[in-house]
Amino acid sequence: MSRKSFSRFSGFSLIEMTVVVAIVLLIGGLMLANYEEGRKSRDLQIDRDTLVSALREMQNNVLSGVPFSSTEGARSFALSLSATSTAYETFVEAIGTGTVRQIEPLQLSPKVIFSNIEVIPAGEPTQSVTAVEIRFISPFGEIRITARNGTTVVFTEQRNVLVNLQLQYQGSTRAKTVTIDGISGRIN
Repeated sequence: MSRKSFSRFSGFSLIEMTVVVAIVLLIGGLMLANYEEGRKSRDLQIDRDTLVSALREMQNNVLSGVPFSSTEGARSFALSLSATSTAYETFVEAIGTGTVRQIEPLQLSPKVIFSNIEVIPAGEPTQSVTAVEIRFISPFGEIRITARNGTTVVFTEQRNVLVNLQLQYQGSTRAKTVTIDGISGRIN
């Protein structure tokens, strides 16, 4: 039997292994950073889509005549939110009695906030506000906006107002905007 002889140059050197490990770590780091950015982008898109869906649901409830209760009709369906908040709520108001019932409180993803709320009344300059209430009035789904700056009411149930709601991921420049056109009724 003969013995196989091994050359002293077979295998990888320590330097070669170090270079390979460094390259693998670099690629792994880039993938992790890309994953984090993708997660931020996904969270913003999901929250934007959920907000648009809630607004369209309120609009659809009015247009399809969903009642307040079995004995009372609905005057309006609405959504209320404030800047720097991570939550918003939907509610319905009864005709006649003015009774208000919360439909659903909604929560944004962690680290996503409403960073800016702009209202643009027809023929007037843009105003940044701290809170807004968007109402869809029965029976034709007319959109009316109530806007506040702190405790000061800027206007109440104003018609023909364009509203821009900006969602932002905290600590990032990533943002998504939802626009409610109070003239045409379009939400996008």
